[in-house]
Amino acid sequence: MIDKILDTARNGMIEALRRSSQSAENISRAFTTDNYGDPTGDIIDIKMSSQSYTANAKVLQTADEMTKSVLDLLA
Repeated sequence: MIDKILDTARNGMIEALRRSSQSAENISRAFTTDNYGDPTGDIIDIKMSSQSYTANAKVLQTADEMTKSVLDLLA
């Protein structure tokens, strides 16, 4: 069960980094391409990706704490 929680959080962090990287690339292109448009959506995506990454990191931390608590109970 903990393995699935850890995998889900890890995959969420990886996806947040991927989205953030893609948005940053889009923003950098906005200043080099005449027809890109408004980078506002990408800026919002970066903020949302940051929040997603932080939430998934908290899930990892909580899972670690749960594992330690279970091990303490078994000791």
